[in-house]
Amino acid sequence: MILSRACNYGLQAVLHLARHDGRPLLCKEISQALNIPQHFLAKILQDLSRRSLLQSFKGRGGGFKLARSADKIKLLDVVETIEGAEFDAGCVLGLRECSDEEACPVHHQWKQIRAQILNMLSEKSVKGLLEDTASQCLLALAEVKN
Repeated sequence: MILSRACNYGLQAVLHLARHDGRPLLCKEISQALNIPQHFLAKILQDLSRRSLLQSFKGRGGGFKLARSADKIKLLDVVETIEGAEFDAGCVLGLRECSDEEACPVHHQWKQIRAQILNMLSEKSVKGLLEDTASQCLLALAEVKN
């Protein structure tokens, strides 16, 4: 259950949209700001729109914005939209047969880690991530000034 590049980009884009507080942004603006290939990002944003995490607007003043407030969107919503609902299934080593009964060498350790990751993704909202990111940036700025 390691997140794909598409999922990383999707999370970054959702976070970027949350920072712009409801103003629709063009895919081009987001891709330039985040240094993500525009054609790749466009597909991700469309998937997020189809699953009602984003709203898309056509025409002048169009673009994408969050469909709900950032505190109502959990990171797991974004991850499951991009990776699929079964993104956490399967063996971390890629083995076909891996279960509690027929465990690979890291199955039981990975099962605990996977549970912690899923718990964090289901509890943390986009707003919470934005606040965490903002405080980390402020701390980094304070360290640079000192």
